[in-house]
Amino acid sequence: MPRKLYTRIDQTYAGAASDTDVTSSGVFGSGNGQASLPTATATGYVIVGNSASNNKFTITKSGGTVTRTCTTTKTGACPSTGNW
Repeated sequence: MPRKLYTRIDQTYAGAASDTDVTSSGVFGSGNGQASLPTATATGYVIVGNSASNNKFTITKSGGTVTRTCTTTKTGACPSTGNW
């Protein structure tokens, strides 16, 4: 779910999609199985995906650097490193 929103947001930043495409992507929200965009600037953004295992998967893009983290390691699809 966060990857789908990530793709939409990246397309928006590249000019290939509109803000409406992002909010109508079908995954935008704060419930389980949905993702939110709590931070967005001209140089990056943060996407938080909420999983059914109550884990939060975060994609952070700052400039050209993208990091992927999760809150509860060794739970669901979150590896022991906390990075995915």
